Amino acid sequence: MNRKPLIFIIAILFLALLYWILVFFKNESDLNSLEDPIKNQTADILNKIKNKKEIPDSQIDNAIITIRDDSHITAKIKCDTLIKYDTRPTLLIGNIVATFYDSIGPLSILKSDFAEYAESDSLVAKKNITMYNLRMKDSLFFINQEVAQVVWDRYYSKVISNNEFILKDSTSRCTKGSKFQSNLDLSEIKIENSQGTNDCK
Repeated sequence: MNRKPLIFIIAILFLALLYWILVFFKNESDLNSLEDPIKNQTADILNKIKNKKEIPDSQIDNAIITIRDDSHITAKIKCDTLIKYDTRPTLLIGNIVATFYDSIGPLSILKSDFAEYAESDSLVAKKNITMYNLRMKDSLFFINQEVAQVVWDRYYSKVISNNEFILKDSTSRCTKGSKFQSNLDLSEIKIENSQGTNDCK
């Protein structure tokens, strides 16, 4: 029997097998090279979603927040726009007017351009802030209105600020200080670095 045709057939089959092995690994390599950009793109999208700012739950124009403790209203907060988030403080924008009450009625008013409100916790007023005692007529404003902040701590019923301010009483006498902590009507106020009381200029 002539072995040459058999060897020739085996060689052809071996070459064909080798060819298909090479094609398979090349396709596998091409597939992996395609998968890498897809994986990278997917990771980029997930990172963007993860880093994206939280979408608001709701937005209300001309909003009013009414806060009650037991039998009476303790505060009403009005603003041009209210933006509520699920896990972040509620954002108040434009013409914020917070009116504070005691058991008798309206006690004082805090005004600002912006505020953050954490329900059952605090209100942080920012920019162009003024406070006014409706009964004693004392008023408070800040020297640098662009950076000023006031925190209303609902639990302790206090207002607190670490910014320079001027307190003007009903007799037009002014007291300057660098920080303060006060009750809601400014009648009991602790002032740091007080510069004394003088006629307002």
